[in-house]
Amino acid sequence: MKIAIIGSDLLASEWLTKIGKGTFDVTTINIHSMDQILAPGALETTLEEYDSFLLPGGRDISSSMYNSPRASTDQAPDFRRDRLEAAVYQLAVLTGRSIAGICRGMQIIACLQGAKLVQHDPSHVGTNHGVILRDGEVVCPSSYHHQLIRMGVTGELLGIGEHDFNQEIIHWPNTKSFGVQFHPEWHKNVPTVDDMFFNFYNGDL
Repeated sequence: MKIAIIGSDLLASEWLTKIGKGTFDVTTINIHSMDQILAPGALETTLEEYDSFLLPGGRDISSSMYNSPRASTDQAPDFRRDRLEAAVYQLAVLTGRSIAGICRGMQIIACLQGAKLVQHDPSHVGTNHGVILRDGEVVCPSSYHHQLIRMGVTGELLGIGEHDFNQEIIHWPNTKSFGVQFHPEWHKNVPTVDDMFFNFYNGDL
């Protein structure tokens, strides 16, 4: 399976390759030109050889993505990246390919499906907090996000915060999309979450 990570996140690439158990052919894709995003057919041509996609973490998405005013705590948005990742998501949905997101990547996937964000909650920055999985298992991955998905989620909730019940893991079967609020590529010691990604990309989540 060929998976494109949108951006130059080498840590995510190493992690995804490892959990693929020899079945994931992972490539990082840097798209610097707006022409590659906006020109008719250009993005499709660039990404046509890939079966699935991953949107990695990064700075805050623009509050315009979820129809809210910018808050004083928001990081400066990268509108080019927002537009690119939205286009990749739309391409994946239109062509029936799967797309997953980590932290920021999950937030943009959720917002494109009608969710809104809580714009500032510092309790999730630089922590290893508990996440309760659907079967009751509690895992403690690395977390580094100050914005939270809490409103308007239409997918399957697979994991919630142990203490605040924040939406931490979501699967949207109808759009073949999936995401986690934390960073599995950082901790590398939560095999249940690694298995979720493996199963998702293999259509068996």
